[in-house]
Amino acid sequence: MDKMQKNTIYVSVITSFVTTFMGSALSLSIPNMENYFKSDAQSTGWVITVYMLTCALLAIPFGRIADKLGKTVVLRIGIILFSLSSCFAAFAGELWVLLFLRFIQGIGAAMVFSTNIAILVSAFNEEQRGKILGYSTCAMYTGLSAGPVLGGFLNYRIGWQSIFIVAAAISVFSAFGACFRLKKERKSEKAPSQKSKSLLSELFKNNSTFVFANLAALINYGSNFALTYMLSIYLQVVKGMTSQNAGLILVTNTVAMSVLSPVFGKLSDRIKPERLAATGMTVCTLGMLMLALLHSDASIGRIFFILIVMGIGLALFSSPNSNVVMSSVERKNYGLASSVLSTMRSAGHTLSMAVVYAAIGIYMGKGSLADASSQVLMKAFNMTFWVFTVLCFIGIFMAVKRKM
Repeated sequence: MDKMQKNTIYVSVITSFVTTFMGSALSLSIPNMENYFKSDAQSTGWVITVYMLTCALLAIPFGRIADKLGKTVVLRIGIILFSLSSCFAAFAGELWVLLFLRFIQGIGAAMVFSTNIAILVSAFNEEQRGKILGYSTCAMYTGLSAGPVLGGFLNYRIGWQSIFIVAAAISVFSAFGACFRLKKERKSEKAPSQKSKSLLSELFKNNSTFVFANLAALINYGSNFALTYMLSIYLQVVKGMTSQNAGLILVTNTVAMSVLSPVFGKLSDRIKPERLAATGMTVCTLGMLMLALLHSDASIGRIFFILIVMGIGLALFSSPNSNVVMSSVERKNYGLASSVLSTMRSAGHTLSMAVVYAAIGIYMGKGSLADASSQVLMKAFNMTFWVFTVLCFIGIFMAVKRKM
């Protein structure tokens, strides 16, 4: 591995971590933000949703732009925009101001999501693809899962504003790496001028592997994103824990994913990645079923066990599935393929929160989470995970339906 390849991993890992970190780091802060802004649970929940929705809407357009103008250029602009908006968000005094800055932050994240995997894959040969994607996936899920842990600690000790300050500080390192440690693509690596609609019709109409891998990703991400959000509420409101202690429990999921993602990523270079991804989706389905059957008196040991199971399932699915997606397209379309995959992730996260809001709305209306009874919260909790259990079960067939 040469110096440029190491630099590429460095940039990809940090950008993957910090952008997904901000997708989940505020989940434990919702009750505190409700009090700070004097708002209800549904309105405050948009602080999380607007970020994910923006990423979902803009990743594909930025992916196409990156293929034509250069992936490193788009990545650099994105991480700088992300850094600045993170810094300003820490000083938001009104909810609408914070929502606007989260929208800007989402634009920057969309530019990162649409390029970092493509840049990483382009720097290595096909025999190393699964292993390298394992590093990126590990960073992504570490950010996604460590968000509530670190976010809960910061929220408890300092306040939710400190989460944005930490994100801004971390993104400075990734911006430095993106601006000074990555080389621009050669002209031959850029895609020829062609309408995005036409290219997507290449990818979707004539590439069943690409289609089903992305549908499986949509279902997996959509089912799993609310895991941290709902469990954080369960542990704080039902179990009466502080955000700090709840975060320390949720780190179990992070550890499992972080340790196993590179292992399964490397394994997908030797075993058909489709089979690993299908197995991972099956494990996730079992984990969702256990959550759907969870009750208010469940032991902490049971929570730990479920988090480990989910961590194994996510690690088994994510790296191999990303390998399937990127292996199914030509190099010139890596940016577009990467952006489609990230769109599935962001759209899945948005879908996940939509299910959560629907369940909360059915049982709580516009009431505050802090004022809800344990019985009402458990009804919303169980309903949410029954929906996700069904989705993951469907996802197994999406994974199996690919050519194996």
